[in-house]
Amino acid sequence: MLSQTAQRSLNGNESSIFSEAMHVHFDKDIYLPGETIWFKAYIYNTNMRPTISTNFYTIIYDENGKLLQQKLYPIIDGVCNGDFMITDTILSGKVQFTAFTKAMLLSDSNAVFKKTLSVYKKENQSPSKFALENNITLQFFPEGGNWVAGINNHIAYKAWYNDGSPAQVSGKLLDEDTHTEIDSFSTNKLGLGKFQIIPELKSYTALWKGEDGKTIKTKLPVVNADGIVLHAELVNNELYYVINKNSMGVNFNTLHLLAQKGGDELYKADIFIGDKKVLVNKFSIDSLPSGIIQLTLFDNDWNPLQERIVFIDSGKNKNIVTEEPDKNRSPKTKNTIAFMMPDTLSTNLSVSIADINFYNNLYNRSIKQDLWFTSQLRGLNSNINEEIENRNTAAIDLIMLTHGWRKYNWKNIIKNEVEEAHAVDNYLSVHFNYNEKNYALPKGESLSLIIDDSITGKQFYKLSPNSQTSFIQDGIVFYDSAKIYYQLTKNKELIGNLFVYKNEEVKVPGTIAALKANSEQGVFASSATNILFDTITSTYSKKFNNLQTLKEVIVKEKYVNPLTKRILQLEEKYTSGLFRGISRGYQLDVINDKSASANIDIYSYLKYRIPAILTVKGGPGFRKFYPCTMLPFDICDPVLVFINESEMPGEMLETVPLSTIAYVKYTPGIVIGSSFTTKNGALYVYTKKGDEESPASNSIRSVRIKGYDLPKEFFNPDYADKASLLQPDLRTTLYWNPYIITDKKNNKIKIEYYNNDISKKLLLTIEGINEEGKLIHFEKIIE
Repeated sequence: MLSQTAQRSLNGNESSIFSEAMHVHFDKDIYLPGETIWFKAYIYNTNMRPTISTNFYTIIYDENGKLLQQKLYPIIDGVCNGDFMITDTILSGKVQFTAFTKAMLLSDSNAVFKKTLSVYKKENQSPSKFALENNITLQFFPEGGNWVAGINNHIAYKAWYNDGSPAQVSGKLLDEDTHTEIDSFSTNKLGLGKFQIIPELKSYTALWKGEDGKTIKTKLPVVNADGIVLHAELVNNELYYVINKNSMGVNFNTLHLLAQKGGDELYKADIFIGDKKVLVNKFSIDSLPSGIIQLTLFDNDWNPLQERIVFIDSGKNKNIVTEEPDKNRSPKTKNTIAFMMPDTLSTNLSVSIADINFYNNLYNRSIKQDLWFTSQLRGLNSNINEEIENRNTAAIDLIMLTHGWRKYNWKNIIKNEVEEAHAVDNYLSVHFNYNEKNYALPKGESLSLIIDDSITGKQFYKLSPNSQTSFIQDGIVFYDSAKIYYQLTKNKELIGNLFVYKNEEVKVPGTIAALKANSEQGVFASSATNILFDTITSTYSKKFNNLQTLKEVIVKEKYVNPLTKRILQLEEKYTSGLFRGISRGYQLDVINDKSASANIDIYSYLKYRIPAILTVKGGPGFRKFYPCTMLPFDICDPVLVFINESEMPGEMLETVPLSTIAYVKYTPGIVIGSSFTTKNGALYVYTKKGDEESPASNSIRSVRIKGYDLPKEFFNPDYADKASLLQPDLRTTLYWNPYIITDKKNNKIKIEYYNNDISKKLLLTIEGINEEGKLIHFEKIIE
């Protein structure tokens, strides 16, 4: 069920305070036909609360807006990774990557993550003429929302082209009545600027020129006759705010200032200003988290007067330290890069190394820009990574003054009516509807459920009815095409009346808007990229990822007893880690035991296979194994049960049909494991893998259901094998690792990669987030 906050957002009211933001780290920006797009997504609650989404939806469209592929991945601890293969025959020169969570859609449809990636095709590399004239717009922004006559006002301005890119303009401010010049102005490289003015109650006009030399007039907003203005400024880890007023109204004698982030109150002041016209105050920002905070100034009755946003960067600039102990620049030689994280907190990172000619630096967006700025501000199209990394507070404050932002419901905050966040989804769910005319499920009925996929193995569930006619199991993670086995526990003959379906996923549009010819994505590859592309296509015409093949290995064995050999094979195939190894006890090859089919279930089967050790206690649905030597049952614990090496309640064996079991081990007495110790013995049950499935009985039904998409593993060649040196290496991405975890004991990481045959300069990019929400972005050029 959606939270009330999410429902309110869906109905078009104020944005949810639990809005999620997203950054996606790509291995590079420009791809060749046949290459793979590798990516890792970081999902971030803008107020540093846990994320409330579990499903990550991602789609790629071509440049005309036609859907090419869509995938679904699980979000675990706020991150997920995935990939898209670009076909060799792709006709589009660009792909539009789109990704979102359900919470993002409910909060604000504009929060959907979008990025256009270039697909290099030589015939598409000649710049075309703009489809539309790229005009410039100039707009002026009074600091707190409006400006007031007779007092000091701070006015910011922004100039931009149709495509959103910044424009360079210069001009003068004119008194519209007398046509006299009041001040001059010009924009910086981001197309921004500001000035101070004490206006009269009259009209003002800007007369300015853009890069094309055309002279244009733009009217400034109307000046208010009376009121209050708010000015804010950061100085030495303190936020100063200045209040100016020209009115002595009763409602302006006492004011209220509220600072909030994501709906959380950070600072609150009740200000008695009385007859004063100017008041200066401050508060410390030392303990505040990094990000955008919203200042709202209210009158005595809590009516909003002025609003302003301020960016706070509480992080200390501790840079990642790198070294190259093994540095080789010849083709196919091995390189090592070690990097040290500056702090000891648990940090989740992704690392890429790719040819620098396959990056579009002009529009590269870092994790800091996406999560701190792009997700919160309206219309931010500039790359401000340099300003962020250099902590250029003046430039960043201009951005705060000239861009709209996501506003929160301050009324709820004042009244302490902020709701708690509730999950908007819970991974995958499977539904079973009972459809026997108008009858309900028999009383006391339950459902045994097995979900079997090749990645996570078999998952076992015993479900109670969700209603009189249905069962639901949610919170499931399974991949690819999983096989779902299910049976009613008591009235097995009614199984044919159950109908299975997976939960409804978010439907994605089959088409979106086509890219504009003069948009920011109209960036063409450099001459160096052209040369590389010619080299690659003339040397190697197959798919770029299929560069290596595994070689067959032939192992000669000594003679082993067939029965022992089979048990050893089952051990090798089904067990792992501390569960592996034949010791005291019993090992049963159930899969090849012809007599197994004569038994109703595992209880009756094992009762006669291990009679001196195990016995069964309890009725149907509650049966457990106990060690015979520990009778009576009421003074001892049951045998520990592991199904596919996951500890389960003993009665869960009721849900495992004997026909699906391949191998059983039982170790009596004291057993010590990595996370358990028991003196009552341990029973290990392993179910058949996909290549050993046997037909289920008539009382067991099965269906295949699509689960999550499975991320591919990035291929790293190993040129220690001399034969592979003869093959051309034309990879443009040399290293990709979406999951590197560092902490106090492991904050120095070593990565290894091999050079290709063509690259002269590489870009190392490290991005991530630590357990306190600190964002990491690091780039280094490797010559």
